[in-house]
Amino acid sequence: MLGGKWRKKKILDLYLVKFFFSTAMLILFIVSVTFSLMGIVWGQKPVHEEKRGIDVAFVIDISRSMLAEDLYPSRLDKAVDLIRTTIKDLKGSRFSITVFKGSAVVAVPLTEDIISIESFLNNLSPSMLSSKGTNPESGLFRAVNSFPPGIGHNGAIILISDGDELEGNLMRGADLAASKNIPVFTIGAGSVEGVPIIMSDGSVIKDNSGNTVISALDMDTLVRAAERTGGEYFDLSSPTAALNLLESVRAINEFSDRKGIRFRNIEHFRFFIFLALSFIFLNFLIRGVKWKKDF
Repeated sequence: MLGGKWRKKKILDLYLVKFFFSTAMLILFIVSVTFSLMGIVWGQKPVHEEKRGIDVAFVIDISRSMLAEDLYPSRLDKAVDLIRTTIKDLKGSRFSITVFKGSAVVAVPLTEDIISIESFLNNLSPSMLSSKGTNPESGLFRAVNSFPPGIGHNGAIILISDGDELEGNLMRGADLAASKNIPVFTIGAGSVEGVPIIMSDGSVIKDNSGNTVISALDMDTLVRAAERTGGEYFDLSSPTAALNLLESVRAINEFSDRKGIRFRNIEHFRFFIFLALSFIFLNFLIRGVKWKKDF
């Protein structure tokens, strides 16, 4: 009788062990399947890819004259709107931004990172550069040299300015672009009649003699610069400026194939599927084990 009780207890213990492990395997199977369906990723791997697009360099005048309000809300704000529209519609392209006053700097190198460009545009203002004056030649020079070698007609420069030149020579910059076969599309910001430049504190900019400075659009200079490079001139005040610019950029530039590397997240659903199959196999194996008669 004692032997029978011991035998029953042993069988019960073994049954509980078997039930515990088979249930654990089943739970782990369900968890693994759930993880595989969740698309869990970790780690990254480099992937070679080919893209088609145009390399576009924006050259933006951020001198104080671009704060003039003959375009609403200002010449500079209107320029930013045009840039955003252009970037949005030229999908697959790369963009850079060069800003200039008396000197110029490539603020955003050639990139496909639209978020970085947007972040920069949100903070665009004349205070970004400490230099005084307006030197569009320096802006074109920086933009031309920001392109990869041999870019030719797969690249374009979009110059946005009121055409005011206090330093440099815009035509020299245009000649440099033309020598590299890079068309310059000029965008005239402002009115020919001109307006005073009102600062954020409400004050008006005056010259050394105390006279109010009137900033007017120099359209002729911008037209000549565009024509010299095979580009085209557009008036920023026109409702169709962005649309016409896009059509011209697409027409004069062939979308080029270019190779690059990007990093792709590594998916691990196969790993979890393997685990799930292993756990369900162990579940069946444990449940199917024939225990010896001794137990």
